Amino acid sequence: KTDEVDDLLGALGNSGGGSRKSAAAAPAAAAPTPAADPSLPDSLSRQQILRVVKTNARSIRSCKDGDARGTVIVAMVIEGSGRVTTAEVTTPAVKGTPVGACVSAKVRAFRFPQFRGDAMRINMPFAL
Repeated sequence: KTDEVDDLLGALGNSGGGSRKSAAAAPAAAAPTPAADPSLPDSLSRQQILRVVKTNARSIRSCKDGDARGTVIVAMVIEGSGRVTTAEVTTPAVKGTPVGACVSAKVRAFRFPQFRGDAMRINMPFAL
């Protein structure tokens, strides 16, 4: 349901208090330290982030429990290596539940392309 993901991601706009947004699928291959590789971008683009999120959105829906529906917001930190080091569900109805734990684990498994700059902090909506 790409349209559903697009609708949710449309809410990203410029929200998040200056946080950077982006996504892209990246192979999990060993590479030079991001800060040391001048060929890497300073940060991920919105399109790169959206590509990774769209590719992995189905895994989030597998966390759905019974009648649980709606949007779950996840605060995540993407490091220059492309790894998600923090993925915290901030939606009160789901935070601290098995569904929230599942969503957090799935998001931590996402892999983004490498970049040189500081870690990127973003709030991402996901549909259950």
